Amino acid sequence: MNPSKASELIEMLRDRLEECCNCIEAGYDITLASGHSITDAELTVEGGRVFIDEANQYLSTIKESN
Repeated sequence: MNPSKASELIEMLRDRLEECCNCIEAGYDITLASGHSITDAELTVEGGRVFIDEANQYLSTIKESN
């Protein structure tokens, strides 16, 4: 896979992960209102956001070197 295709794939995966994190967060109130915990959901979103930040940093580094 060439570098531009790899960057494109990382961008697409990052964007889908961000959408997923946003959807999970949108369900916090409903989940709490039903009497359930959101601890696992929060950990999932936190991990997702860390990956998104890492992907952004990596993509910035790649773009600067080109």
